[in-house]
Amino acid sequence: MVEPLDPYGARLEFAKLARRLREAAGLAPGRAEAEMISTTGGYASVLSKIETAQIAPKTAHVTWMLTRYQPSADDAGRLVELADQSAGRARPVAAGVQSREYLARERRATAIWMIYNEIPGLLQTFEFAFATLAKSPLVDLNDVEALARDREQRGERIFRPDGPEVSIVLGEAALDRMDGEPDIAAHQIERLRDVAELERVRFRVIPSSAGAVTGLSNPFTLLHAEPDEWLAFVGHIARNDYIKRDVSRFRLVFDDAWEKAADAGVSEGRTREILEARIADLKQRQGEGTMPGRATSRSGYRWRKSSYTNGGNDPQCVECGFEPTRETVAVGDTKHRGPVLVFPAKSFRAFVDGLRDG
Repeated sequence: MVEPLDPYGARLEFAKLARRLREAAGLAPGRAEAEMISTTGGYASVLSKIETAQIAPKTAHVTWMLTRYQPSADDAGRLVELADQSAGRARPVAAGVQSREYLARERRATAIWMIYNEIPGLLQTFEFAFATLAKSPLVDLNDVEALARDREQRGERIFRPDGPEVSIVLGEAALDRMDGEPDIAAHQIERLRDVAELERVRFRVIPSSAGAVTGLSNPFTLLHAEPDEWLAFVGHIARNDYIKRDVSRFRLVFDDAWEKAADAGVSEGRTREILEARIADLKQRQGEGTMPGRATSRSGYRWRKSSYTNGGNDPQCVECGFEPTRETVAVGDTKHRGPVLVFPAKSFRAFVDGLRDG
């Protein structure tokens, strides 16, 4: 399945095709730019900015390229098509990764390598992402839901049967640092297991017994697109780095971690066994009983808001959820569709009665 390009993705593809056509026409960048400006007007560096996807091409630029480069019918049609697609507005980005170029390349990647000592955003469920982001001192609470939803949707685009080839190394410590209560954590690890079972995914958990692993202390994502385009993402608190040159060192670091996992006795099959054992443990803990006020997901509850809140339409309120057995009651914030608090029904009724009686 090939997804339609968003405007920025189309701009990237247009830039790549425009460079190839200019080179095929035997024109150096400076000469081509001077000729374009003399014909279409504009400013110095306009062609350079088009060929590096900094700006979208205008109709006059495309017409000049078609006339001067003399592309084949197929290339000419593709150039016009990409120019049309790049003219729209890209949707607002609601993600920790703010580079539009990175997100566009992520969508078009044919292969991805990831090594992390925590569960990366692409692998997170909505509930787990919500719980994680809500605890971050760097994230505004008003943005948590949109950011969590964005992580979930990006992961769904990547991890599909016909998606890119993905290789993952995950530090075992990531499985010990699980945000949210057991049901949220269990659902998250089930997501990891399901990803690990995909045909186009290689996945190894690297145990703590493997010792020092360079990639776990310097986590990154490496993207590859045909024919030979590379981009590495390395996240920091102060800034995010996007590296296009000399990316071979990232593959070296990843391959080293992959082999260290094997040396420690963890194959892809053993990884699935580790994940299944974690899921079973979390589900056992989940079944030990409902602790008053514990956080959990919204699933399994029917939700109601007070009729006093503008007929139930006021988003600035809390809502209550009731599950079929009526043994528990959940309380959630209508502004954020993330984890909720769950209480035994008897305790909640006593609380409500106390409010009613003053």
